[in-house]
Amino acid sequence: MSRSLVLVLNSGSSSIKFALVEAKTGNAELSGIGECFGADNARISWNGEGIEEQEISLLADKNQHQQAVDQIVSLIETEHLGSQLCAVGHRVVHGGEYFSEATLIDDGNSENRSAEHFGTFT
Repeated sequence: MSRSLVLVLNSGSSSIKFALVEAKTGNAELSGIGECFGADNARISWNGEGIEEQEISLLADKNQHQQAVDQIVSLIETEHLGSQLCAVGHRVVHGGEYFSEATLIDDGNSENRSAEHFGTFT
């Protein structure tokens, strides 16, 4: 039976965190972080089940977010995990003072909460 994996991304202004998570168990098959984007020491590192921790430097004169995403896609392809990918999720904004954990915004908690309370959507 094939696993169902979810690629979870959390991209910020100078970093990107990622994990490839088994949908049913929540176990991370592969995870890592790209950091220091915009600096000369920008890098991405990762590890996972049966994968020793690795790190590579990102080129300073190229889009480092794009380099990191390209590396994540390459890792998924190299580890032959693409056929098991069933979804991709991305954290969009932080809940600020209103929410301290992952929360589904619904009628019960959205009253008087407009987009500016949660961040800028672009």
